[in-house]
Amino acid sequence: MKSRAEPPASGKGAEAVKVAALVLVKWLHRPEAPIRRAALGGLAEIGKPAQPAVPALLAALDDKDGEIRELAARALKSIDIEAAAKAGVK
Repeated sequence: MKSRAEPPASGKGAEAVKVAALVLVKWLHRPEAPIRRAALGGLAEIGKPAQPAVPALLAALDDKDGEIRELAARALKSIDIEAAAKAGVK
């Protein structure tokens, strides 16, 4: 089983993770579903350091594409389990 490495907590690596998360949030607003899916997967991998993505993920829970909604829920649980629970994500 593949384990996910924790993102760096400080230094240049942490800053790079924050920038990556911001770019991925911008991708969530693109019309192309494959790009939005990739962004959601990336945010889920980043996990808690992608906290600024929570509002965009909450919006993505209402996407017309069911796969996008599912991936948004998975990413939200990975980033902020409390926000996911409040949004009704199981």
